[in-house]
Amino acid sequence: MDTYSEMVKYLTEDVPTVFYIYGDTIPFHEPHAESVKGRIDARRISTLSRENLMPDGSAEHYVLVIHDFYEHAPITKEDIELINELIETRQYTFYYIGHRYVSDFVENGLWGEKGVVESASDASISVGFDERVRCFGTGPLRDDDFTGAGQSPYLVGESIVSSVVSYVKSCR
Repeated sequence: MDTYSEMVKYLTEDVPTVFYIYGDTIPFHEPHAESVKGRIDARRISTLSRENLMPDGSAEHYVLVIHDFYEHAPITKEDIELINELIETRQYTFYYIGHRYVSDFVENGLWGEKGVVESASDASISVGFDERVRCFGTGPLRDDDFTGAGQSPYLVGESIVSSVVSYVKSCR
């Protein structure tokens, strides 16, 4: 089984995980291995709300991905407070793909050190738990990942799946 298939198997069979996608679509391709029974459970949502997003027992882990690279995913201060609340359940990993709200995330305590926006030029930030400690990361996603500079169309989805697996495995 290839690495991506192993990661999909882990997030579908070992630790059932639901991905909520807000904003532009994130493609997740199917695993290559026939032995993998499922595919990533990715659900598009049109609003960020407690009703849509609070852990409900339908999965063991949840991921919220806000794809705002093209600035199609409006976020309010209340949304940032909700995202912070979701992260604190320790059942969530959060990804933001974009630039325009990074300083708002920092100023509202969701990501990084207040007042310090070191990675505003990065196209991706993440918040999750690693070894049960809340941690922040920046991704390798850059503008050229979205303009097709020789990249597979599902590179972003694979990067997110890989990071989620890493976060989840560190806490088990």
